[in-house]
Amino acid sequence: MTMEYQVEQLHEFIEALGLKKFILYGHSWGTMLALDYYLTYPDGISAMIMNSPLVSTACWIKDADTLISTLPDSVQYAIRSNEQKKTYDDPKYQEANYIYYRHFISRGKRVPNRFGITRAPGNNMMYEYMWGPSEFTATGTLRNYDRLDRLKEIKVPVLWITGEYDEARPSTVKYYRSLTPGSVFREIPGAAHGTMHDNQEDNVRYILDFLQSLDI
Repeated sequence: MTMEYQVEQLHEFIEALGLKKFILYGHSWGTMLALDYYLTYPDGISAMIMNSPLVSTACWIKDADTLISTLPDSVQYAIRSNEQKKTYDDPKYQEANYIYYRHFISRGKRVPNRFGITRAPGNNMMYEYMWGPSEFTATGTLRNYDRLDRLKEIKVPVLWITGEYDEARPSTVKYYRSLTPGSVFREIPGAAHGTMHDNQEDNVRYILDFLQSLDI
């Protein structure tokens, strides 16, 4: 459960498919994987789409602190007090986590899959080992992840996209765009982190616009 292993797994998958030229898309954790993959195996990547990205854990936690400060005092207290005691299984902490989720991760109902594909369940053990007990608390192996100083190495077109209420805050994603030469930023109205569910129409439209603008 290391970033290096995940990159190699993705590389084996791409090799098995025989892809010689492709566009790399990542969402949330997937943007970390996409970025590290590009920095390791850039050949064949024509463009990148970074949806609701995490480039720096420090930036992510700073944004989370900002978002938490907008929630009711009782929710803030439940988060801070239980984090201080590391009592992450406390019901009040779990309830606060749910409230944060409904504000900044998924504001609407999940869009049904039109192709009859079963949704894979999450892996909580891997999530907690690599990240932590919640979206706003990083205690795992990715707690020091930071690629800000390497964004300038990206030499292909990049679309940075995030939701209006996303935990990947628009101001931060705009900052990522400023560090990436020739990249594009789009903000999805009314959407939190699950942009493809909260506002599927604009999410798809912005991606299609970007793809159609590419000269590849």
